Amino acid sequence: MLWSVDDIGDVDDLGYADTAEDDDVITKPKLKPRVRSARFRISLALGIVFIVIALVIAVFLAYKYLSAGQQANRMQQAAGMDLGASEVPFDTDLDALDINWEALRGINPDIVGWVVIPGTRINYPIVQASDNEFYLHHLFDKTYSDAGAIFLDGENDPAITGENNIIYGHNLLDGSMFAGLKAYREQGFFDEHRTILLATPEANYRLEVDAALVCDADDKIRRFGFSDRADFEGYAEMLLDYAVINTLPVGEIPEKLYCFATCTDNDYSKRMVVLASVVETTASEASEEKPEAPAEASEATAPAASTPDTFRGGASA
Repeated sequence: MLWSVDDIGDVDDLGYADTAEDDDVITKPKLKPRVRSARFRISLALGIVFIVIALVIAVFLAYKYLSAGQQANRMQQAAGMDLGASEVPFDTDLDALDINWEALRGINPDIVGWVVIPGTRINYPIVQASDNEFYLHHLFDKTYSDAGAIFLDGENDPAITGENNIIYGHNLLDGSMFAGLKAYREQGFFDEHRTILLATPEANYRLEVDAALVCDADDKIRRFGFSDRADFEGYAEMLLDYAVINTLPVGEIPEKLYCFATCTDNDYSKRMVVLASVVETTASEASEEKPEAPAEASEATAPAASTPDTFRGGASA
């Protein structure tokens, strides 16, 4: 039998009629072209602002690193320490430390030494101020820069012959200054870079790296002036408690400590300290030309005992 349209009845009878539930469904209104265009323009503007800010920061950092690098090259040339490569050759030895101290004093009378680590980019003059803040933000020639300079602690004997000698430098993102020190946490690098060369107007020293330490920035382990040898050895043992690598036999403490300190990577709350001691000493040409100082002079300038304090640290920048 054939069905007619009338037999089908209302469409609602087929179950397709609107229901109360259908009435509750909210359809998302379509944005008008003008609204979409405004949102796009705002997003585009914000994106451009962020890009401009990023470019400004990049240009600033590039300028900072370029300026610091150019000055380091000028200082190396003035001192006669331009070794012809960005990385110090592994075979560099004490004979290479023929520093033109007069030229450096003419640029900055705060000069006290020069440090070289073969196999790294570390080849810099060492300065000293009366505090440990100035050279965190000034280059060797005292130009303001966040790159800073390599500097001796303000409480150290400027001859760098105290019992505990601390030298600071920034850990810069471009790998310059004391950035290379953080690699001493790795056993392989540590074993291959045991030599540090230190020059002063009085003498040249070949140091051997004994330990690599990592401490918190607020650990009060910076100290000078010791009542006796036992007091000094107790301090050294305390420092070695922070060692991640330590080659010193138990109970054997060097006569003097040389601590090279910086920050660890981007963590401003940590300090990386490379601890070394003297294994060879030679007189510098500058000292050979000077009359010998009275024996009591060094005692008169010996640093007084100080309370424990924190290591300064060059931040990653």
